[in-house]
Amino acid sequence: MATIVISMFPEEGHLIPSFKLGKRLKAQGHQVYYLALADFEAYVRSQGFDYLALLPEEFPLGFRAQQIERIATTSGRSFLREVSHTAFYRALCQTVLEPQNSIKASLLEVGADLCLIDGFMAPLSLMVRHMGIAVVSLSININLPQAANYPPVVTNIIPDTTPASPSKASMAWKFSGIAVKVTNLLVGFNFQKALTKVATHFGFPADLIVPAALFPRLRPQLEIPEIVLCPQAFDFPRPNVEQGIFYCEPSIDLDRQEAAFDWAQIDPSKPLIFCTLGSQSHIYKQSRRFFQTVIDTLREHPEWQLIMALGSKFQAHEFHAVPANVQLLQWASVEQILPRASVMITHGGVGAVKECLYFNLPMLVFPGNRDQPGYAARVVYHGLGLMGAMAKVSAQSLATMLTDVIQNPSFKQRVTEMGAEFRALEAAMPALELIQSKLPNSRTVAS
Repeated sequence: MATIVISMFPEEGHLIPSFKLGKRLKAQGHQVYYLALADFEAYVRSQGFDYLALLPEEFPLGFRAQQIERIATTSGRSFLREVSHTAFYRALCQTVLEPQNSIKASLLEVGADLCLIDGFMAPLSLMVRHMGIAVVSLSININLPQAANYPPVVTNIIPDTTPASPSKASMAWKFSGIAVKVTNLLVGFNFQKALTKVATHFGFPADLIVPAALFPRLRPQLEIPEIVLCPQAFDFPRPNVEQGIFYCEPSIDLDRQEAAFDWAQIDPSKPLIFCTLGSQSHIYKQSRRFFQTVIDTLREHPEWQLIMALGSKFQAHEFHAVPANVQLLQWASVEQILPRASVMITHGGVGAVKECLYFNLPMLVFPGNRDQPGYAARVVYHGLGLMGAMAKVSAQSLATMLTDVIQNPSFKQRVTEMGAEFRALEAAMPALELIQSKLPNSRTVAS
């Protein structure tokens, strides 16, 4: 039995996709801890894992709720600082540079044999590897480096075989780089410079740090291999997959401890539409209008029915003229609803998209920010659904899109084919095999 510590970026959308892998490691007899902010302790423990505190003084219990409130109520530079987690990333970089720090002490105390660390938390990966502990980078996002005819994941560009496509992708990477630099200036923190400082402090070469469309990342290499929790079939084609990058299973956790959904008001004879903008629906400035547009659409189409998960910052009473064929909830278990749904309306978060594919469910994707445009583009590229604009969609245009996806059998055929590959990889568990191959036969940890 080994002691494995998992540490994910401090958002629900990063934490939840790791649970399936964590449970599989526990089932193999390993002791699994989660190193996470205090706000996630209760959720981590409810899933059956042990817990280690991450930066408890800097981010005490209640921080996440306050951050969500700030995201919902601020704009401009303040908004950017919150959604980019500038304070967290800065604190993480500063902490790992301290010779004796709370993270190192926790890892030594539990005798960590291996750490699975979110790809967005590269500063922690570098410190842990320097300690002599095996590290595997765990990416729920497709945050890969630039490649020919491979657009950055923050754009909705769809590559093709035309001569202009590689140039279009290359130009998108240039604009993405400019956007990263502008963001750094606006938030007053250079993420790549800070990560490079951490790398050189621990004796790693500066060129180990490379830019990416989201946070800076480690160059693909074998010392800290990277598991991408997404089958390669969903990605755009890459000229080659670099050594050290391993596309694996989608890691869909069907055993999360969630309240049972009440199906009493759902008519099994009508097509069911499920709509959610994820756990952070409040960060999209158009989300309130968008939710109302979806409601208005269903009011004109009583032959359909809708379950809408609003998120923590919206209440059902805030929306008007809600028809009887619409149920408004703050949260709903997608694992219970998706198997019965006909189509999902989503913001394009990678977790939601993977769950749709796992359950053979076509999508209408209205991307918000970050990497969501890239996943929406992949949905369209593979014929798995349609893409729209959250700020521009009308009830009439949404109804047209829903009719197309529900009635056109090609969408169902393509998601069924992709879903079969997702489920096959889930059963094969390549990520579990890779992780266990990295466990040392004998542990030697530097203090």
